[in-house]
Amino acid sequence: DQTAFLVSTPEGLRAWRNRCDHWPVPLDMDDQDFLSPLSGLVTCKSHGAAYHPESGVCLHGPCRGARLVALPLRIEGEDVLVDPSPMFLDPMAG
Repeated sequence: DQTAFLVSTPEGLRAWRNRCDHWPVPLDMDDQDFLSPLSGLVTCKSHGAAYHPESGVCLHGPCRGARLVALPLRIEGEDVLVDPSPMFLDPMAG
């Protein structure tokens, strides 16, 4: 089961795989709430790893320096289309 989520950032929309880099669990624990209201960071509810919403880099927690898996997206009219094919690959890793 792989899911993804979108984050609106000042630089535009970002699509990320919904999987913590430290432990293979969904970041939101299935409640579809990804951003910490205090920090604005994407936060893993399992153990608190905090990821930058634009870069996906873990800033705090046990996987500091690791990053979320980015997914390519495109906007067609009012639709946001996310390419699920890289769900198991990290296109940010060279």
